[in-house]
Amino acid sequence: MRNGATYAAIVLAGGASRRMGYPKPWLRWDEATTYAERILGTYRALGLHELVLVLNADFAREPWLDALARASSMASLVLNPDPDAGRMRSIFLGMRAITSDKVFLHNVDSPFVGPEVIQALMRNDGDEQVIIPANQGKGGHPVLVKAAVKREVLAAYDRHATLKDLLGGYTRKYVEVSSPSVLVNINTPADLQHGHGHP
Repeated sequence: MRNGATYAAIVLAGGASRRMGYPKPWLRWDEATTYAERILGTYRALGLHELVLVLNADFAREPWLDALARASSMASLVLNPDPDAGRMRSIFLGMRAITSDKVFLHNVDSPFVGPEVIQALMRNDGDEQVIIPANQGKGGHPVLVKAAVKREVLAAYDRHATLKDLLGGYTRKYVEVSSPSVLVNINTPADLQHGHGHP
């Protein structure tokens, strides 16, 4: 991707995965690839080189060291020692580790998003501070945020209970995409049964 060098991506995998009962970053996309690798690989294929994986520190040990090593070869690794601190804390930790002012925030439980969605957000990157993919009028993920959002996260992330709260204060654009993948999250074993991959 021609503009890939101007963008960064933070893959958010700093939570506890309690509802899943297994670390979501290490769920299998296929026999050789985890969810974390699938997402990181999608961004790398588009030319993004500034990639950060924010990972629950408890998932960076046995028996997941092989998967950790593969993911670490694709992105900078930032460990979150307090998964109960919430997603905003993970976003803050990730933002501290990047230099770009254009940042994709991608939840690790959204592995189905393909390159066409990310490319659509790049093509529609205008003056707005937040670019959000939508399918049939419903906003989804990943979201692309800009410099003003990044500054607020670094200065005062803890003023915002959720990412939605944070983004509500900024100009935004919704980009309609044909793929329903932007609305799909794998949070529980039931989701996994109806989705893709297995622990």
